Amino acid sequence: MMIQTLHATMVGGTENAMAAVDVPTNGFMNAIQWSLTADLDADQDFVRVQLSFASTGAFTSNDARQIISTIQNAVNFTTSGLSAVGVNLFLPGLEIPVFGGERLYLHGLSNTGLIGEVFCHVYYSFDIGRTGMRRA
Repeated sequence: MMIQTLHATMVGGTENAMAAVDVPTNGFMNAIQWSLTADLDADQDFVRVQLSFASTGAFTSNDARQIISTIQNAVNFTTSGLSAVGVNLFLPGLEIPVFGGERLYLHGLSNTGLIGEVFCHVYYSFDIGRTGMRRA
């Protein structure tokens, strides 16, 4: 098993390819772990993050087959205030085939001025006995 981490801080708006990693060798993506924090301070504020095989996000596209996983959080204030939100999510039991050299991208979409941080941990299994692995 191997774990790769994608990390980014967010400042709002559309943020394509905030982070990227290359899959080291052929195998399977077995799990994804998300950790997202953000300060939402106005009515209808939102934050979305997406793990994808594509270099640009596809948050509002139908039939976007390059998306691996997307999470989001939003607030609905009746007046105003500040809401520190968070999402911690583990998605086990995946068996997504990946190939050495494929690039994974982390994208963001949120209100302008948002302050946030996201970690995405990707868990792989490889047949290391039969294939080479690039670690750095």
